[in-house]
Amino acid sequence: MRIREAEPRDRAAVRRMWRELALHQAAVEPRFELAADYMKRWDADFDPWLRSPVHGLYVACGKDESAFGFVHVRAHESAPIFAGPPEAFVEAVWTDREHRRRGVASALLGAAFAWARAFGAERIRFAVSVADADAVAFWERMGGVPLLAYGTIEAPFGAEESRANATSIPGETHTRSSSGIGFRVVD
Repeated sequence: MRIREAEPRDRAAVRRMWRELALHQAAVEPRFELAADYMKRWDADFDPWLRSPVHGLYVACGKDESAFGFVHVRAHESAPIFAGPPEAFVEAVWTDREHRRRGVASALLGAAFAWARAFGAERIRFAVSVADADAVAFWERMGGVPLLAYGTIEAPFGAEESRANATSIPGETHTRSSSGIGFRVVD
């Protein structure tokens, strides 16, 4: 396995994997409904990512140079009200199913971490759906710890029937991972 910067020749493979990742996320969490033109948007972004000094895109490939994993990392700016070190954000990491559990994603993150260090970042951010237990466990193994908890309240906002149908805020602690990622609402 070799990790290298993505190149224009990797477009089809990364596009396929990014689509698989998007469909996986939508299947794991139905509230991640994909826009009708989501692949058109990706098509518009790929070449600029390759040329951008604030984006890093890496692929894992075999001896034949065909890609079977990718990671996308970018510079991240915190809100100006927060003091803190420069940061990078891992937008996506994906490994084809037949190559999983072999260290591919860890190696890809190694490349993302090296990119972040070269960029001057001192912290890595990432986002993961708490409904995706495998992804949460992966990030925990990589040293990730919870920072924020996001939730949703479905319309009609604040209505009693909305609270009765809420999937993540019924007034008790919801933990979907061994790290305790979740939150508690106290009335």
